[in-house]
Amino acid sequence: MRKRELLKMTVGLVAKWQTRLLLSDWEFAVAVVEKEDMVIGATGAEIGWDSETMRAEIRVLKDWEDGHLDRLEEVIVHELLHCHRVAGAWDGFKKAERRRLCHLEDKFLDRLGRILVEVARAR
Repeated sequence: MRKRELLKMTVGLVAKWQTRLLLSDWEFAVAVVEKEDMVIGATGAEIGWDSETMRAEIRVLKDWEDGHLDRLEEVIVHELLHCHRVAGAWDGFKKAERRRLCHLEDKFLDRLGRILVEVARAR
């Protein structure tokens, strides 16, 4: 898939789910990037967000495989759901504890994203 097509598809998915997930007051930017430009080092997509300014950037890996486009929607929902985390929720935790909480949150958001997309597709 070409970069421009992937960007268009991703922007469309963000717009679709932004309202559904009650994030209409947020401003989202979307970028299709090379693997070395991923901040966190995610394998498909990642988000950087600021809950005070209500702005976020979703970065999608340029080499997204055409055979996994159905998964893209689940991944976008997962990334958008991160914006609901309360700012400072992990303050006071040690680094190792924060890492574990992040891992658990990601597992939960994977499942929740998959469920929400499946329910939406079933309608």
